[in-house]
Amino acid sequence: MLWVIDMSEWRGGISVFIEQDNGELERASLEILTRAGELGRKFGEEVLGILLGHEVGNLVKESSRYGADKLIVVDHPDLRHYNSDAYTEVMAYLINKYRPRYLLLPATRNSRDLAGRLAVRFRTCLSAHVIMVDIDEKDRKLVTAVPGFGGNIVATVVCTGGKPEMATVSPGTYEARPSDKEASIIMESVPEDLIRKRRIELVEKKTSPMPDLSRAEKVVVAGGLGTGGVIWN
Repeated sequence: MLWVIDMSEWRGGISVFIEQDNGELERASLEILTRAGELGRKFGEEVLGILLGHEVGNLVKESSRYGADKLIVVDHPDLRHYNSDAYTEVMAYLINKYRPRYLLLPATRNSRDLAGRLAVRFRTCLSAHVIMVDIDEKDRKLVTAVPGFGGNIVATVVCTGGKPEMATVSPGTYEARPSDKEASIIMESVPEDLIRKRRIELVEKKTSPMPDLSRAEKVVVAGGLGTGGVIWN
């Protein structure tokens, strides 16, 4: 289903998807919240953090300290783990309700999946794996930097159509810094049938013993020809 929305209804604001899975917070979300807070103060935009999960009281407290004006929380047992269908439906519902002009997500496996689905749902632009996020001072378009060819080329990308203007931000692009203020908390309840629309059911979850290279703090070096692992410094 595609929503067709009058663009004049979009109120503005910078929204950030705060990723978690089974109560474990994705640190890159706080990095993006910090940057969103800077942009919000500079351009007078309200910053909304969006957290989906179950029994995430500790994550609410932590997430509220990184630059958001409001923290929207949906607590439901079926949102404990990331689920493509359920998360897409709930996020689409919240986007339709709050009408943020911008939506930023971490460039992680789950958030990339969610971002792509939402971009198709709302027929809007999406910049992927960006290493810079800004807003054009003249027309308030989302401006991002996307690396290519191993980082030898960096393209500046401007979102020219659709709302919300979206980007996934590479982990480590910004530093997560606590703010002096805490966000106000909004506990949202969504129609039950939205979550029940899911076609994917989590049967078993396993964690790979390999390190998550997206969180490496330094350069990662890997070899070829049957390399059994990686070396990181």
